[in-house]
Amino acid sequence: MNYISTVGNDSPVSLREALFRGVAPDGGLYLPAEIPEVPMAVINNLKEMNPMEVAFMIASRFIGDELTPESIKRLTEETFRQKMPLVKLDTQTYIFELFHGPTLAFKDISMRFMAGLANEMGLTRGRKINMLVATTGNTGAAAASAFHNMKGVELTVLYPKGLLTRVQEAMISTVGDNVRALEVSGSI
Repeated sequence: MNYISTVGNDSPVSLREALFRGVAPDGGLYLPAEIPEVPMAVINNLKEMNPMEVAFMIASRFIGDELTPESIKRLTEETFRQKMPLVKLDTQTYIFELFHGPTLAFKDISMRFMAGLANEMGLTRGRKINMLVATTGNTGAAAASAFHNMKGVELTVLYPKGLLTRVQEAMISTVGDNVRALEVSGSI
């Protein structure tokens, strides 16, 4: 699977390269060069699948052969073992509640997936990665929680002075270890 820049002025890269770079050299964000097709047989059997099986099936299509099926399974099991109740709204509508993670934000799921993906791809083996996150609240807290104590990663979270709640600021600034929080003047 190749990933391309949203700006379109960069050559396609692997998932590993996109994850390591974070931002494309042309300033764009990375997205899949194509959206993989899900076979109709899988769609017809979604009711029989649990969330981890669905996550494995989808992640496998976006990760391709950059990780073994065993690694993808480990990654999806780690990410999706968090409580995610399926709530029935009416006879045909259900939703997953994704706010039961450590920071009470739906972003806990995606950040845990990113941290696990970085770990499974071995991006930190033999090198130190410095990550920079700019936030107005929930993203920074989810990143701090997901990457906390991850070997080889130093995470710096920038947040705007006076714009976070006391709880949000505490969730970012009290993590410690490999997570550093910096309050900045102005908006991000």
